[in-house]
Amino acid sequence: MSRLILPLVVLALVGNPTLPGASDDMQALLDRFKALEDFTRLVEREFYRPVTREQLWDGALRGMMEGLDRHSRYLSPEEVVLRNRDPEGPVLGFGFDWYHDAANERALVSRVIPGSPAAAGGLVRGAVIEALDDHELQDLNLVEIRNRFMRLGDDCTLRLRQADGMIEEVTLVRATIDHHGVADATILAPQLGIGYLAIHRFVAGSQQRGRTIDTSTAHAFREAVDGLRDQGLKALIIDLRGNGGGHLQSAVAIADAFLNHHGDGTLIVAQVSRNPTHQARHMARSDNTYPHWPLAVLIDAHTASSAEILAGALQDHRRAVVVGQTSAGKTAIQQQFMLPGNSAVLLTVAHYHGARERRDANRALMPDVAVPQDRQQHLHRARTRHTGAPDPLDDTIRRAVDMLTATVIHTGF
Repeated sequence: MSRLILPLVVLALVGNPTLPGASDDMQALLDRFKALEDFTRLVEREFYRPVTREQLWDGALRGMMEGLDRHSRYLSPEEVVLRNRDPEGPVLGFGFDWYHDAANERALVSRVIPGSPAAAGGLVRGAVIEALDDHELQDLNLVEIRNRFMRLGDDCTLRLRQADGMIEEVTLVRATIDHHGVADATILAPQLGIGYLAIHRFVAGSQQRGRTIDTSTAHAFREAVDGLRDQGLKALIIDLRGNGGGHLQSAVAIADAFLNHHGDGTLIVAQVSRNPTHQARHMARSDNTYPHWPLAVLIDAHTASSAEILAGALQDHRRAVVVGQTSAGKTAIQQQFMLPGNSAVLLTVAHYHGARERRDANRALMPDVAVPQDRQQHLHRARTRHTGAPDPLDDTIRRAVDMLTATVIHTGF
C-alpha cells in the first residue's frame, strides 16, 4: 500500500473504528490498521528518543520481508541506488563480499575478487570483520550490519580478526572493478594435462560504446578453457569455492558445455513457482559440448545459487566429482519490485531444483569427497600467495589433483 494512502486509511479508522455493514474479513482488516495506528502512536509517545513515522513504516516493511524467508528483503531508496549501480558492466566497489554468521552475530569475508582493492589489501575469505570505520560490528544483527555497509563512502577502514587470532586494520578505496568472474586458469600437472580454473562469480555481457561486447563469465570461461586446450588439457578442476552466484544464464551455459543431450532432454536446472511467468526448464543442447574430460568441481560453505546450479548439474549427471565442503544451499530466486518513493522489495519468486532433488532441509550440495577446511593453513597460504596461481598445497586442490591423476592414468585420456 502506498505510504500516501496508508495514513488516510488509518485516520479514517481512528474516527470510525467500526463500520456498519462491513464484512467480517473487512472488519478484521480495519482492526489490523487501527492496531498499527495505536502502536505507532505508542512508540511516538513512549520511545526513549524521537522517531518518525517514515522510520516506523520502513521498519515494518523490512520486518515483513525478512519474516518471509532469509533471502527476501526491503530496500530503502539508498540501498536501491547501491544495488542497481551498473550491475552488468564495470562496478565501483571494494571487491569483497561478506555474510552474516547469525549464531555468533558477526560478519565474515566470504569472497575476494582478484585484482580488486580488497585483494590488494590482503583480505582473506573467512576473516571476521570486527569493526567498520571505527564502528563495532560484534553483536549487531544482520540489518544493522548491512546498514553500516550501505553507508560506506569512497573509502573504508576494516578491523579484521584472522583465523590465527591476529588483528589487522586495512584501509580500502573504491575502484572500478571490471571482472568477468574467471581467474587463475593454469595447468597444474603439465605431464598429465590437469588444468585448474577458478570462477568467483557469474556475470552477464555488457554494452560498451553502443555495441554488445560479450564480457560474460561464460565467454571468459570458454576463452580460458581454449587457452588450456592449447597447453594440452586432459582433465579440469573448476573451483567454485566462495562463489556466491550471480547471472543464471552464464552458469547454465557452462554446465551445457559439459553435458550431452539425451532422450527427452538433459535437465540442467528447473525454476519452480506458483506464478507461471517464473517457471522455466533449462536443458542441455547437443551442439555445445566439450570433450569428455575428467572433471572435478570444488565447493565450500560459501558456494551458493548459480554456482550450486553448475556444480549440482555436473554432479547430478555424474559428469564431475564434487570435492570440498557442503554448499550454502541457496535455492531461492529473487526479483526486485519497485515501490512508491523509489524504495523496493527483493522478493523470492521461485526456487530451483536439478535433475536430482536434494533431500536435506536446505537442499545444499553434499561433496562426493569431503575435505575439511583448515582456516589457519588457508590464511598462511593466502598471505604467501603472490603470483595469482592456485596454491599447490591447498588440501582440496591436492585431493582433486590426486583423483584426476588416477582417472587420467586409468583411462588413458
